Amino acid sequence: RAAQQGALLERRLRDELGDHPAVVEIRGRGLFWGIELRCSRDAVMMAALERDMWVYPAGSGPVADAVMVAPPFVVTEDDIEQIVTRLRASIDQVHPG
Repeated sequence: RAAQQGALLERRLRDELGDHPAVVEIRGRGLFWGIELRCSRDAVMMAALERDMWVYPAGSGPVADAVMVAPPFVVTEDDIEQIVTRLRASIDQVHPG
């Protein structure tokens, strides 16, 4: 299940954020994905919280700004759509295209 839903999550993240000017790189495996940002991860985290979604802070050293999404194994397709939609809106709020 993690492989199947993880493939969907990867596809949706890449479709929605792959060409976003604030996104440097999307990387991960299964249901554990990191998004490297050109903007403040803290600001993106706060914008996500405003949308009732938690994203994990990530990044250190030369990669200071990144967030991670790691939904549970029971995540549904609808949940994945909400995650990606809310994450996109959060990044757009901080770094409009």
